[in-house]
Amino acid sequence: MQKLKHLVKGEQMVRRQRLEHFHSTEFNMDTAGPLFPPSWTASFEIEQQIEKRAAEALQPRMDFVVETGVLREALQSATPVFDKHTEDGMRFRIYKIGSLQVRTTQ
Repeated sequence: MQKLKHLVKGEQMVRRQRLEHFHSTEFNMDTAGPLFPPSWTASFEIEQQIEKRAAEALQPRMDFVVETGVLREALQSATPVFDKHTEDGMRFRIYKIGSLQVRTTQ
């Protein structure tokens, strides 16, 4: 029973780490990193795309948190540019609305 409890705690810790990393400015759609399934990482990348993404500096916009109604409305008609799930069923999505990037988990 102790072993099972230990495994569950480990899974909860990984889930928390994934959420934190996904919502950070460090997360990259093409190189998700070791916290995520290997299939999330592209096997090759065109050099121009790497340079382009490096130039796109993300800025957290906590001021949009109070505008959840407006964002929800915009997300209903948006298509995710990133839509992946982990082995435990958690879904990670990224939407681009103009210059705004919205990340959601479910």
